[in-house]
Amino acid sequence: MWVLVLDRWQAMAGSGAKLTAELVHYLIPLRDWALGRAAGLGNGILSLSLGVFICFSTGTAGALGKAEKQYSIESVESRPLG
Repeated sequence: MWVLVLDRWQAMAGSGAKLTAELVHYLIPLRDWALGRAAGLGNGILSLSLGVFICFSTGTAGALGKAEKQYSIESVESRPLG
């Protein structure tokens, strides 16, 4: 068995065209798989970034709005009547 594998590799090593033709059968599916995984990873990073941005922007706006309301209520309460 090892002799057959060795003979096949030696035959392909002498000819770059044979080696390329043989490896294409393995490299095209590998390339498609890697591109699919990279696209999925990019989608996940984009979704996570968007979620963090939305949480941060609504959280700080809510906190600032609450602080402004509290300040305006305190300023109204501290004013003397009349």
